[in-house]
Amino acid sequence: MTTTLGHLAPSSTDSGSSGNIIIDFYWGMELYPRIGKYFDIKVFTNCRFGMMSWAVLALTYCIKQYEENGKVADSMLVNTTLMLVYVTKFFWWEAGYWNTMDIAHDRAGFYICWGCLVWVPSVYTSPGMYLVNHPVNLGTQIEASYTTSSGETKRSLLLTSGWWRLARHFHYVPEILAAFFWTVPALFNHFLPYLYVIFLIILLFDRAKRDDDRCRSKYGKYWKLYCDRVAYRIIPGIY
Repeated sequence: MTTTLGHLAPSSTDSGSSGNIIIDFYWGMELYPRIGKYFDIKVFTNCRFGMMSWAVLALTYCIKQYEENGKVADSMLVNTTLMLVYVTKFFWWEAGYWNTMDIAHDRAGFYICWGCLVWVPSVYTSPGMYLVNHPVNLGTQIEASYTTSSGETKRSLLLTSGWWRLARHFHYVPEILAAFFWTVPALFNHFLPYLYVIFLIILLFDRAKRDDDRCRSKYGKYWKLYCDRVAYRIIPGIY
């Protein structure tokens, strides 16, 4: 259509033929083709259809995964969120897009129109399409079941990613360091200022051991699996 318009009724003087109908069809003839006074073909293909379809399909894949699996994987949430942020940024900055090569240099032929109408929505969203039927769990965790004193079976999540992968009680490390750093201005002339630090170390190390014993009794085989993945109690590589 754009090739026909370029030959028969160009929208502006910024139009021309290469002399080869195939090249005219593929690369286009007009830089700013219009239908009537207000319908800008490149604005429609590139922005209104191409970019908006990108956002719509990203959301659609997210919804489809929920319908198929009853939940949305964290990988799909990351994929969808980042795509929506990107597309939102595009429309926020849309005025600047008019100065890019797509608008200011590339003519409206098969190359750019098909690319924005078909290639962008289908290929750019392909990670989300893949995740619909191949969900990936980014945050590794163990779903552990246990039985209460009343005989009820309940479930808990044992986290094995991020900071929780370093040690089972890695959060004790910054607590000990904080106590040390607000004590160290007293220098090392006497042990008395460090009494609290020493007490805290003993307290937390003992608490970590007691908590391990309690959880081993509570979760059984799940706790053993958890300890195989997170080998240290407090200090990675040491304890």
